[in-house]
Amino acid sequence: MDGSAAYLSNVVKRATLLLEAEAKKKRSVRSTVNSIRSQSNLLYHSAWLATWQFPASFSGCDGASSECVVATFDNQRIVYSGSLNQILELGEKLAKQLERTKTKRFIKAAADLRRQLSVRGSVALKALESLPKESVVCPKAG
Repeated sequence: MDGSAAYLSNVVKRATLLLEAEAKKKRSVRSTVNSIRSQSNLLYHSAWLATWQFPASFSGCDGASSECVVATFDNQRIVYSGSLNQILELGEKLAKQLERTKTKRFIKAAADLRRQLSVRGSVALKALESLPKESVVCPKAG
């Protein structure tokens, strides 16, 4: 899951390099590019942290013991999906910027960016949905 977030963030960063090369003399575009790049990095780190807060394995018990606890993963799921969705929004914003250049090369790059974000974004969200929403954790019998 953290690999998908990294991939999406890197796709956005690579696209910012294209736009940055085109608009070296335009301060407003440079500041937008820098902002998108830094936001993408922060969102990736947020998704990475949420990913590693999920337990490595989901071994539970039948819940018969009174000492069993139900652990929910709602917060991690919300943070991860929110970060991914925001990276996707940044990518869409960047694709619009690329299209505004009205250069064939950048219009094609915008279409490729949207395709990559769509494919990898859906893979990442499906991976999140495959995880259990909660787990019953019981103390080990000693």
